[in-house]
Amino acid sequence: MSKTAQELVHDLCELREKRSEISKLDADLKAQFDASKAALIERLNATGASAASGIMDNGRTVTASLTMKAVPRLDSWETFSAYIIKTGQLDLLEKRVSRGGVKERWQSGTEIPGLSRVDEQDISLTTKKAAL
Repeated sequence: MSKTAQELVHDLCELREKRSEISKLDADLKAQFDASKAALIERLNATGASAASGIMDNGRTVTASLTMKAVPRLDSWETFSAYIIKTGQLDLLEKRVSRGGVKERWQSGTEIPGLSRVDEQDISLTTKKAAL
C-alpha cells in the first residue's frame, strides 16, 4: 500500500536528519584522517623514511608510502583566464555551469547562448519545534 503525504513528509524529515548526522560524522572523520595524514607525512619527512607499515586489528599489514603529485595552484585568475581566451584551451577548466552566475543574469533579463532553462521540482522541508 502506498504511503500518505504525511507519512512521506515524516520519512523525508527523518532521512534528512540522518543524512545530517552522517555528514557531521563524515566531517569529523575527515578532519581526523587529514590530521593523521599530516602527522604521518611530518614524521616520515623528519626521519627521512619514505614509507611506514602498521598491522590492523584483523591482522592485515598496511603500508603508507610518501608520494608526490603535481597539482595546479591558481596564482592569477586574470593571467590564467587571458591565456585560456587567447589559446582557446577550454579543457583547462572544469565543465560545469555556475548556477549562481546564471541565476543572476537570468534575473536581470540576460539570455546566455547555449543555455536553456529547465524548471525542476523539489521539496522544501521546514521544521517547527514541538510545543512544550
